Amino acid sequence: MSSIIKKMKKGKAYYYAVESKRVKGKPRIIWQKYLGSVEAIVKKFQEKADAKLPAETALFEAGGIAALLHIANRMGLLDLINQIAPKRDQGPSVGHYILLAALNRALDPMSKSQIGEWYHGCVLQRLWGFSSEFFTSQRYWDHMDRISDDAIDQIQNFVAERVRKEFQIDTKLKKS
Repeated sequence: MSSIIKKMKKGKAYYYAVESKRVKGKPRIIWQKYLGSVEAIVKKFQEKADAKLPAETALFEAGGIAALLHIANRMGLLDLINQIAPKRDQGPSVGHYILLAALNRALDPMSKSQIGEWYHGCVLQRLWGFSSEFFTSQRYWDHMDRISDDAIDQIQNFVAERVRKEFQIDTKLKKS
């Protein structure tokens, strides 16, 4: 059981948070944390009460992105796209651009010219760590040009097969 106790030292009271248990039938302190004198405790409490509120906060939607990103990671989508459409290791990969566009389309569709602003306002910037300046419409289209029709077919076939397996979707026609 936890409690606060007072200890007197040289006529002055000091307080401790303690946890006691019975050891061999007798109560013993098994843990303690020094809290200070009454004046010190009141001062710490007052400092917390006087603490300034943040000047601003950042609000963003995270649940939908987290859920869809979890599914994409489970399917290995980012790695697959980067394997099929590689580029130098500079900034976001082709997979990042495609995944960003897919997440945006699923959650808050907007034009490619606004996608950098959307990225800046969502949890992806914290997760991926890229500046929103990377996600301009021109850079988006530059990365899309790196994906051939054959690559799109490969990605599409992989995703369809992986979805069937991961989510146990039966695609066989049933006779009635």
